Amino acid sequence: MRSDLPDFRRSIPFPVPWRLGDAASPGGAASQLRSLFLRQRVERKGTSDGAMDFASKLWLSCNKHRALTLNFDRKFPMNDPVTEDREQGQTFMPKFDAAGLLTAVAIDATDGSVLMLAHMDAEALAKTQETGFAHFHSRSRGRLWMKGESSGHVLKVEDILVDCDQDAIVLRCFPAGPACHTLAPSCFYRRLEGDKLIRI
Repeated sequence: MRSDLPDFRRSIPFPVPWRLGDAASPGGAASQLRSLFLRQRVERKGTSDGAMDFASKLWLSCNKHRALTLNFDRKFPMNDPVTEDREQGQTFMPKFDAAGLLTAVAIDATDGSVLMLAHMDAEALAKTQETGFAHFHSRSRGRLWMKGESSGHVLKVEDILVDCDQDAIVLRCFPAGPACHTLAPSCFYRRLEGDKLIRI
């Protein structure tokens, strides 16, 4: 690497043409670097992610006001430790919505068919883990309820699968009867064809 390069260019861990236009400042060069590596990312997909990350950070540090205008941080988000841990780590970090709820989909552990969709708050989730039977939060009644508490059609939970954002879960269950209050095996008992619902 040339010793007469400006400090910010010496730190770049990949070959960069000495003359990036007439840019003599980190801000000007970083703007051109961003364009250069956007192009490289397309041309050499999968091989320049680290370089793209570096260029993004450099451009953002020198052009914060422009980044806000262009929403650059949304297109190329910086590494967020909490998000990374939630998506890739082993810590359960449920992401409840503004109402304090997670979406919960119950499927049949035997054949994978969808049984029902409901919502869980922290109490319902804890009760499900504690008892092994599906508990949900009733938004209409505003309280905890166990599936099958009156009908006896409980859902015995075999596994709880968590999605990438930890804001939705799948319950693999063994149903003790029809999952739907209509006594259909599944709440999803109709297929949409055009504007018609066809029972399946």
